[in-house]
Amino acid sequence: MDKEVRSGGMYEQVNEKDPDNYDLQSIELSVWNFSDEVDGYIYLYGNQKITYLDKEYKKKVGRDDFGRRIQ
Repeated sequence: MDKEVRSGGMYEQVNEKDPDNYDLQSIELSVWNFSDEVDGYIYLYGNQKITYLDKEYKKKVGRDDFGRRIQ
């Protein structure tokens, strides 16, 4: 899935942000339905959540001596 996002398959859906400026953080699958085995395959249906973090996030959002965000 990460390759699909980075190759441009979902590029228009991320407000034209450059995926190369983001690191993959996680891929989560929330299964909401299970289907029986069919011809040796098991089918799971659900939602997928892919999370990326800006590589420069820590530089862009600094912290003061008390740990509070500085923008």
